[in-house]
Amino acid sequence: MPFSRFKTQYQPEQLAKMIEAFELVWPQASSASGGLDENGMERLRTRLANYIVACASQGEFDPEKLAAFAIRAFADSKLYNIVADRAPLEAGQSKIPT
Repeated sequence: MPFSRFKTQYQPEQLAKMIEAFELVWPQASSASGGLDENGMERLRTRLANYIVACASQGEFDPEKLAAFAIRAFADSKLYNIVADRAPLEAGQSKIPT
């Protein structure tokens, strides 16, 4: 799961809500991603998780709000064009990657 590296920064119930948000968003994001290979899909999972973490780092833990934020960020950043992907958000960093 893409949130495993954040286990020490968040409480178990907070992580559960972040995972729930990811599970809400993943079907939409993966279907919009086109024909990514396994490596591309992993980068896509990481980017979506990073968007959720960025929102959660501001104190938001409602799964539906986290999911809505992540899907907006997905659409705004043209995340489905994962070829030009950047490094994932590091633990504790709150800036949203673009």
